[in-house]
Amino acid sequence: MSFFLEKNKIFLLIGFLVLGFFIAQIVIAGVNDNVSGWAWSENIGWISFNNTSGGGAIDYGVDIDTSTGVFSGYAWSENIGWISFNEADCPASPCRAELNFSTNEVSGWAKALDIDSWIRLRDTDYGVLRNDLTLPNELMNWAWSDTIIGWISFNCIDRNICGTSYYKVVVDIDSIDPVVDVFRINPVSSNWVSSTVLFDVSWTVSDDDGGSYLSHVEIWKAGYNDINCSDSDKTGCLWEKVNENYNVPPPPSNLWNSSVSDSPLGDGVWWYGLHVFDNMGNVGIEPFPPGPIKVSIDKTQPASQIQSPASNSWHSGKFSSGKFFLDTSDEDLVSGLDLTACKYKAISYDYYSYGCDPYCEYSTGWQDRVCNTSAQDITVGVGGNCPFEGNQSCWVYIRSRDNAGNWHSPYFEENSSSSKQYYNIDWTDPVVGEISPLTAVQGIPQTFTASLSDPVGKISGCWFYVDGNVTSTEFITVSPSPCENRASCTVSVNHTFFNLGNYPVKFSCSDAAMNVGRSPVPTTVTVVAGGSSAPIITNLSYYTAHASTPDQQCTDQFICCTEPTTQNNCNIKFNISAYDPDGNPLTYTWDFGDGGIESNEEDPSHHYYTANTFNVVVDVFDGSDHIQDNLLITVNNPTVSVGLTA
Repeated sequence: MSFFLEKNKIFLLIGFLVLGFFIAQIVIAGVNDNVSGWAWSENIGWISFNNTSGGGAIDYGVDIDTSTGVFSGYAWSENIGWISFNEADCPASPCRAELNFSTNEVSGWAKALDIDSWIRLRDTDYGVLRNDLTLPNELMNWAWSDTIIGWISFNCIDRNICGTSYYKVVVDIDSIDPVVDVFRINPVSSNWVSSTVLFDVSWTVSDDDGGSYLSHVEIWKAGYNDINCSDSDKTGCLWEKVNENYNVPPPPSNLWNSSVSDSPLGDGVWWYGLHVFDNMGNVGIEPFPPGPIKVSIDKTQPASQIQSPASNSWHSGKFSSGKFFLDTSDEDLVSGLDLTACKYKAISYDYYSYGCDPYCEYSTGWQDRVCNTSAQDITVGVGGNCPFEGNQSCWVYIRSRDNAGNWHSPYFEENSSSSKQYYNIDWTDPVVGEISPLTAVQGIPQTFTASLSDPVGKISGCWFYVDGNVTSTEFITVSPSPCENRASCTVSVNHTFFNLGNYPVKFSCSDAAMNVGRSPVPTTVTVVAGGSSAPIITNLSYYTAHASTPDQQCTDQFICCTEPTTQNNCNIKFNISAYDPDGNPLTYTWDFGDGGIESNEEDPSHHYYTANTFNVVVDVFDGSDHIQDNLLITVNNPTVSVGLTA
């Protein structure tokens, strides 16, 4: 190529000098075509790429598709006529004339229609190139035709003669990036945003210095705990586009402002970015600073728990100035920041007042409390947070709010969770009746009893005091157990006085709320010298029972037996009632009359293996005197049922 050009240098210079004076300036293309100006061939002279360049009444020109780079249309030479850049006129497919926007290289073919001559725009050692640093863009370098046309120069700079012959082929293609004038995310603050908020993403974009008009906007976001993202460096962020492109509505415009709504799916820190495109593919991004906009998402409720006291515990308020204390823990599970509010509420139930059937409900409403405290007062008693006595009569709820505005709410949890607890309230003392008997025999164990009830709660324990001192060796019995909710109960203890005299005694009983009830009046027990009276038997009886349930009388002969028999699982349960007038403890000896092992139980069970009538003898002994009684038991073989068939 260089040899050919040098050989024809003189001819080019002559052509430039002859026609250069007639080209005063480059005229840009009209609205229909974006290529204009002049090219020069040493053989055919000037080539006009647009009627605005070459004049004339015919509207012609060459155009480059701004999205594909494909040439179309016609140029004009007064010596050889029309030159087609249309793909349909190409010698072989694919061979269209085309501009590569990435490399700026022009390749393919054009055709001189009247002389049927092909013009090649690029080969291995030559080719037309776009200079996208100029406005408008200039085409430069050479094309070649191996017929009469020869070399075609697209720019006076190709031979460095622009001072004497200023010609160029220019492309009025937008290469200026559009601008993001305004980019906002609302709401945005240093605090966190909850799941109830949709972000309003708004923008104003423009393309005043371009020419291809705005095309569309893309919204991008990155984050969700991406460890490669940071406030100072977004290059490692994993960016993803939000939905599809947001296209500029018609008509074509160089200014557009709009907004859309979006909300990231997960908790954590996110960044939003904005890209704006014109119809030439030029792109502008959000202004820097500030760059991408940071938002913080927290869709998770904070965690609040009542650590103590335990649910279903009893409280009277007597021992802590009329209150008990909540130990609470509160935590923001996402941001880790301090919570903005903590609340508590007590709901109480009145089970006993007239008209409250089955109950009346009262609430304190949500009250402020200190987060993460071990001393939140819950007052007990009339006018307090828990003003009514009863089982599960006071429910306490706690909640908290994080920096994103999320409330922890115990109402949405399925079962009794640690953020809501129910408490039993009881400030009424148990009621202990008078003690009996009032006499005891020296050296003989005596059973002392008193009536007992708890008007609200349940009895947790009782103690027996003698002469002001609690006895530690006797076993105290409360029956029935548990003794609760106004049931009529008894408390009893066996105690032995070893010395004669008068002794003050009392029962003291406490309930689960630590309320204490005592014997109502001072009681004195008189201890007398012992006598020698024989025991007295007041009742002796029996019934049949299954071996596995000896304390239940059998009523179904197919399961056990309703009369004494030798069948398996048919036992005889014996019952005796006896007492000693002197108050001495009693022992029992049973002889079942079948030669078997005797029993020392008070109410034993026994099985007979043979059918017969047996004399059952029981001996009751008070330590010095015996008394006996007997029963006659007739035991039969079991009845066998035989089914008959015809």
